[in-house]
Amino acid sequence: MPLWKAFHNGKTQLAIEYVHRMGYLYPGGIYWIDAEQATVENIISEILSYTGIQMDPKHSIQKQYTKLWHKLASRGRILFVLDN
Repeated sequence: MPLWKAFHNGKTQLAIEYVHRMGYLYPGGIYWIDAEQATVENIISEILSYTGIQMDPKHSIQKQYTKLWHKLASRGRILFVLDN
């Protein structure tokens, strides 16, 4: 549920409250990422760091991303919170 422009203030607090109340719905994990000034590559790098998933740099970026999403999906339902 994107929250940009939904509120002028309080989006982070709303996301924190949602995670606190509904976190049990995401057995695969909840990943909180500071997305201010972040690139897709930085976000993926943070996800890899949080999850401990290893990627083979010899493969194309597309193949690495596909493999990452499949590995994450195998863990169960997940939630990414991109803050800022």
